[in-house]
Amino acid sequence: MPGTVTQEVLTGHGRQEGGKREMAFVSESEMLFYGGLAAMAVSAVLAAAGAGVFMWTGRRLRARLEEEYGRLC
Repeated sequence: MPGTVTQEVLTGHGRQEGGKREMAFVSESEMLFYGGLAAMAVSAVLAAAGAGVFMWTGRRLRARLEEEYGRLC
């Protein structure tokens, strides 16, 4: 029935008519949830990459400082 809200729209399940499947409905709260998960995953990857870069540059800096000033302890 055109113009009425059906159970498929309310539950987010797509219907299949004539061999074509309608797009499933995604609520705003689901978008926020999955968007937050994606942001956390990207943050974790970037944090790991940053930690690796800082470890690598820290070793280089430590070697350079020991070469210029000698070992402190």
